[in-house]
Amino acid sequence: MTLEKIRAALPTHIMLTPGVHRLRDGDEWFSDGGWRDFSENDCKYFEYKHSIRRPIPPHILDNQAFWIWRGDKQEYPTAAELAEVGGIDSWRAQIMAGRIYDKWLLEQTGGV
Repeated sequence: MTLEKIRAALPTHIMLTPGVHRLRDGDEWFSDGGWRDFSENDCKYFEYKHSIRRPIPPHILDNQAFWIWRGDKQEYPTAAELAEVGGIDSWRAQIMAGRIYDKWLLEQTGGV
């Protein structure tokens, strides 16, 4: 599977638990048959029975797709693999960043 197909298959949001997770600007809540952006101004009107989700930043999704695509390979990448990720600099940046999805997810959920 290509890196692009893996990236397209990843979920774009995480679900949050009402009353447990603190909401912030950029989160979304389900109302009247659609997702609405949450803002701090909604706090006084917001009922915590709604479904709530938080978008996963694009760079986190790119990194997650890279690590899924790469798997447990330890060897140096082939020319085709380097071309797929945008070159050696992009490859090195993902390797240096490590698996940041897990860290990001724990930060969002507060270790819940």
